[in-house]
Amino acid sequence: MADYGWASAEAYTHTTAVPVPYAWLAEHDPDVVDEYGAYEAAAKKTAANGRLSVAECYVLGLDPENETNDFKIVSFPMGADGKPDWEHIEFEPAKEGWNVKEANPVVMGAEALGGNWNEVNKASEADRAKYRFYKVVVELP
Repeated sequence: MADYGWASAEAYTHTTAVPVPYAWLAEHDPDVVDEYGAYEAAAKKTAANGRLSVAECYVLGLDPENETNDFKIVSFPMGADGKPDWEHIEFEPAKEGWNVKEANPVVMGAEALGGNWNEVNKASEADRAKYRFYKVVVELP
């Protein structure tokens, strides 16, 4: 008697911003069924931290099942002149641990939390002086 089984011909997601390997999804969600739609849905689920999607966790090298894993600024140094030292802002996880090496961190600034966020490195010195709130976002390839 022949033994038949089905295995997906695909190896990664196709409907997420970056391809997420099925093997990574299966490792982080052992209940995911080996089928296209299940992998796509698993990658789009909200991670345990309540903020990021599972696919975003993949990009950053985070464990989507760990509610304390998140992307955050951990050091925001100031220069002797009292201005932020943009080149030495540290975030976690560090880029060296990211799964998508082509992704880039971008520091954004705003005058108010509900205001417009602007890329700090593209802003004028006058605009930078007005910023009171900062965040780091990830720019995907």
